[in-house]
Amino acid sequence: MDAYIKRGYSKSYLNDYQRTIEDSTEAIKLDIKKKEYIPYNNRGLALFHLGENEKSLKDFDRCHKIYPQFSLAYHNEGLVFSNLKNYNRTIKSYSKAIQYEPDNYDDWNRRGDAFLRLNKYKQAISDYDRALKGKSDDYITWTRRSIALYNLKKYKEADYSWNKALEYNPDKALEYNPDYDYVWYGKARMYGLKTELLLAVKNLKKAIILNPKYKEKAKTDDAFDLIREQPIFQAVLFENKWAAHYFENH
Repeated sequence: MDAYIKRGYSKSYLNDYQRTIEDSTEAIKLDIKKKEYIPYNNRGLALFHLGENEKSLKDFDRCHKIYPQFSLAYHNEGLVFSNLKNYNRTIKSYSKAIQYEPDNYDDWNRRGDAFLRLNKYKQAISDYDRALKGKSDDYITWTRRSIALYNLKKYKEADYSWNKALEYNPDKALEYNPDYDYVWYGKARMYGLKTELLLAVKNLKKAIILNPKYKEKAKTDDAFDLIREQPIFQAVLFENKWAAHYFENH
């Protein structure tokens, strides 16, 4: 039985999920006392990777019943619920994982992501802060934290978090991601409200490059009311040749 468990586990690292399922199933069959929880966890995770979400959840449930304190099973269960966009259940799963392993920064981070998806920004920030105590250089956590702060209109703190993300991983932080273009736009709004024209324009330009929808959004966003009629700002909105020349030289 142990040999099947170990081999199935090793196969998962090779992304051979079908073999992981087969070996875990054999281990479960040989478990006469019905006390082995690891093969259920391993098979559940493999099923998740193969898109079998419902079967995966059933295996994690069996794992919980045998050994309720096994935090990794709650972590993996959270992955499934997040994939299903069931963020309330995601939060419950990671809360259980945190209960049994409170120092796992990844569980705090993932629960924060679920809170963020539900627009529960204060809870998200609290979880991100806890995650950063375990891994202070996680640029993704800093980025998501800035999004939550932006939505609470805490623009100065949001800007600080975004700059920390850039500090720890400038290349990755600037790669396209639906959340990152949101942050650039948030920075543009912050500078617009402060009437810092050039900084607002530069950040808006970056947001538009990543996601063109912000060009139309900026035309009516009240954060830009005090600078919207400025020629530089108008140039970005209407893409004239002068704007392109300006940004090539600034």
